[in-house]
Amino acid sequence: MKDRASTASERVYIALREAILSWELQPGQPLFEDDLAEKYGVSRTPVREALRLLSREDLVRITPGRGAFVTDISVKTVVELYQIRQALEGLSAQLAAEQDHVGKEFEALLQRFEEAPKMIAEGRIQDYDLLNQELGRTIAKASGNELLQRQLEALWQQARRFRRLTFLRADRLIQTVEPNKAILMAIRAHDGKRASELTQDILQKSLSHHLLQFGLRGMDLTTQVKIPVGQKS
Repeated sequence: MKDRASTASERVYIALREAILSWELQPGQPLFEDDLAEKYGVSRTPVREALRLLSREDLVRITPGRGAFVTDISVKTVVELYQIRQALEGLSAQLAAEQDHVGKEFEALLQRFEEAPKMIAEGRIQDYDLLNQELGRTIAKASGNELLQRQLEALWQQARRFRRLTFLRADRLIQTVEPNKAILMAIRAHDGKRASELTQDILQKSLSHHLLQFGLRGMDLTTQVKIPVGQKS
């Protein structure tokens, strides 16, 4: 059985993590231990432990002598996250395609993507976004690698932060329908190499789209540049 301190720190960690990912706590915002302890009805020890865990996920920055802050979102952070997603989601698609049996859920997803252009034309942008998320999670589950699933879920949660800085455009989304269908068909055909390549390609194009919305075409993406909160094209 977990002790009370562990339970308290986990509760604070979960609450703070959600507050950061949902932008209830803004990038750069200071995090005062006393205030958080009072808010969550715990001592400072669980708060300190929660902040330490969040710093490992690069959601909180702890500066000796100054305290803890919600990390800023930078170009470097966005690019690095996409690089990792490309590698792991590409692997996920490859492993799913290499399974002996492809589940019926892929057939159902393919049918829903057939209807996606109508969904987008009707302005149901959020529905299409959720369909994309379902696609990733279905592929990850089909990969059979539970550790990979957990790593991807953590990355997708991280991606929630900077997605708030961009907006989903119908003309951009319609361009992803056929590539997503191609990924599904490659998995059904047990073509792991093609499924992986298609997955990495669509993520590369998504990254380029996000960066264009930040007005960052042609920048040196290895530099640590802070993205102005709320900037949109």
